[in-house]
Amino acid sequence: MFQTTADEKLRSFKLDKNFSCLSIAPDWILWLGTCDGGVYSYDPSENKLVSYNEACGMNGNQVNQIVADAYNHIWIDTNQKLIEFNPRNGSFRTYLTTDGSILLHRFLPTAVCQAKDGNIYWGGIPGICMVTPSNGLERKASAVKTKITDIKLQGASLIFGDRKGSNSINRIELHPDDQNLEISFSSLNHRYASKIRYAYRLIGVDKAWVYVEGGKNSAFYNHLSKGTYTFQVKATDENGLWSKEVTELTIRRLPAFYETWWAYLFYVLIVMGISGYSLYLYLKRIDRKNNEMWADSKEMIKMRTYLDSKVNLPEPEFVQLDKLLLEKAVKAVEDNLTEPDFDVTALADAMNMSRSTLTRKLKAITGRTPLDFIRNIKMKHARHMLEDKDKSVTEVAATLGYFNRKYFTTCFKEEFGVTPSEFQKSQHEK
Repeated sequence: MFQTTADEKLRSFKLDKNFSCLSIAPDWILWLGTCDGGVYSYDPSENKLVSYNEACGMNGNQVNQIVADAYNHIWIDTNQKLIEFNPRNGSFRTYLTTDGSILLHRFLPTAVCQAKDGNIYWGGIPGICMVTPSNGLERKASAVKTKITDIKLQGASLIFGDRKGSNSINRIELHPDDQNLEISFSSLNHRYASKIRYAYRLIGVDKAWVYVEGGKNSAFYNHLSKGTYTFQVKATDENGLWSKEVTELTIRRLPAFYETWWAYLFYVLIVMGISGYSLYLYLKRIDRKNNEMWADSKEMIKMRTYLDSKVNLPEPEFVQLDKLLLEKAVKAVEDNLTEPDFDVTALADAMNMSRSTLTRKLKAITGRTPLDFIRNIKMKHARHMLEDKDKSVTEVAATLGYFNRKYFTTCFKEEFGVTPSEFQKSQHEK
């Protein structure tokens, strides 16, 4: 869209709509219609596009023409509808070719003319009609009171059905599994029913008023969360003016068993219990680590005391400590050579150390894990025992706590590169 400024410069505006017509009102607001049935106002000074689709009852039919009259009312025509809209108070009147309110079968898209006397002429089939603008939409609206006529759940009435005892047109209660709520309403002005429009909102759910298309008078909600809601509805009079009378309905959706206060209390107690137990395990783990560190420290102090009793030791003190620890670990394994259940945990207990500390120390001194350390000592003894030709491989394995000969053979070969039988045979050939 382009605008010519006072200094004859051309100013452009980018509007992302497919417009079919436009008109300039006496207050210099630009009104535009779209091919998809939209009505918008545009103020060039603010560069702001405002939608009036719902406010003036558009239903998606292409807007053929828009004309602004002397009262700043906007006249909008589609193929079979003519709307007079007052943007200042949101009121409008509708004239339909289908109900006899205007003597045309349809409007022609480009046939419109505004005369100097203010009258507007619309061309159509089978002729021309004239409308005379007035300030009728400026007057005060009638005090129209909207009535709640029925409330249904999945097609069954809450007011006239089996559950009418606890419900009324002013207040209803919904069970947790209730769905598909339908609220019907009417101003009971049946003479002008086609000209009356309604707007509703459910506070806490709808962010703004929901405007109902002409001829419809119901609201639908699928599933509400627990809590209390206020449903509000209002209507226009036969002249399209919105009444200030708002009818309210209180809706209370009861909580499910898992949404009650005692259920939430139960959840809190579970969380507190889990948190407390987690804290207990954490403190217990810290305490165990502290005890292990204390036990390790006592063992290292004992070793250092033993070292202090020695004199003229050429190596540094930490080297002596490593030797002493290694000697004690070797002795612990050799004292339990025949025990099949002597594992890393048993070795750590014999050393008065935690498993983690033992692993760290042996890895630093020997480059082996405690399990490899135990197996290395046992395999060395196995090799020594197999040098005796009178001892069988099965006997040696059993003596060292290996009752699975195949596993013993695997360990021996991994350690020395040959099987026990091959080693024994090589010794006898010497």
